[in-house]
Amino acid sequence: MGLQHSYRLTGLVDRLIPPAVRTDQAKLHTARRLVVFHLAMFIWIPVFALVYYALGAPKSALIALGGGLGVLVCFATFWYSESPRLCGNVVGFTAWALYTALAMVTGGMHAPVLIWYASIPVLTLLMAGPVAASVWTSVSAFTVAGLFLLEVFHIPVTDELTAAAHDWLRLSAVLGLLVCIYTLVWLLNNVDVRAQRVMREINQLLEVQATTDGLTGCANRRCFDLVYEVEWKRHERTQLPLSIVMLDIDFFKKFNDALGHLEGDRCLKAVADAIRGAVKRPGDFVARYGGEEFVVVLPNTGEADATRIGDELRREVKALQIPHPDSLPNPWVTISVGTATAVPTREGSHLAMLREADQALYAAKTNGRDLSIHARRVAAVSTSV
Repeated sequence: MGLQHSYRLTGLVDRLIPPAVRTDQAKLHTARRLVVFHLAMFIWIPVFALVYYALGAPKSALIALGGGLGVLVCFATFWYSESPRLCGNVVGFTAWALYTALAMVTGGMHAPVLIWYASIPVLTLLMAGPVAASVWTSVSAFTVAGLFLLEVFHIPVTDELTAAAHDWLRLSAVLGLLVCIYTLVWLLNNVDVRAQRVMREINQLLEVQATTDGLTGCANRRCFDLVYEVEWKRHERTQLPLSIVMLDIDFFKKFNDALGHLEGDRCLKAVADAIRGAVKRPGDFVARYGGEEFVVVLPNTGEADATRIGDELRREVKALQIPHPDSLPNPWVTISVGTATAVPTREGSHLAMLREADQALYAAKTNGRDLSIHARRVAAVSTSV
């Protein structure tokens, strides 16, 4: 549920990102920032225009709405160019053009919008990187210097705002700038955090899938190799016995040939469930070794207990009473089991113990199947039921 919830939240943003950019991790981070910015501007610009219109400044309101068209152009640039960096620069230009046009009709150097030039470095840094931020910072600084020169040389600039409107906008400009930047940064970080959480959960899911057998739900061969080697080294330090159980479904090819692969898959799942149900200790590890063969790692387990567990597994599978149409002398699906035990040493080999268990399994199959044999007692055949 947590993965689905996070995916829905980030999915709203990701659907507005060009498909080619979604698969490019180098661009995806910046692309999410751009989309969040555009969504915020589609809300903020109409409000900005209404404020100017309410203060008796229709030209400023129209310029603000023109800025909204500029934002649409920015988004179109992003969608068709598939370049977040290019779009970030267009964002910087749009913000600069909007603020400059507003300044020219609301008093020039005394325009309340002047403080908004401070947002351009922040926007371009977030959207296009430090180089673009430095460029647009310089452009903004030169523009403010130009407005200052207009005042020095007494070049008239239109001002459609009343004195009261100037006072109100000056008071609200700083607060509005801080609120907008804070909100934008919060939204950007929120999307980033959710995206990172989604990626972590997806990676965890992929990791589980990479180590789990899709049919039976047991660990797969790759996971077994890792766990078995780790357990061998751990027992080498503790000098406690480690045991391994290998088991194989008897006449499984005949079962598949007679009943089909779908029934064969059901049989594998049932056998896997029976094995997991019989291996109850938290540290015991069950894996599908390949085909119809399974393997169990038994930490801190001596020869006697390994032999007992191997025979218990054999009885549990037989107790399922899965009909086998071509298995003699048993009418049910059965397994053959081979076990091996060792106290790991540096001179020893975990692969050698695995071969011993495999040889014991082979002995069980050649001596009639439905048997459990320990590697140290290959000649002793258990016929207990």
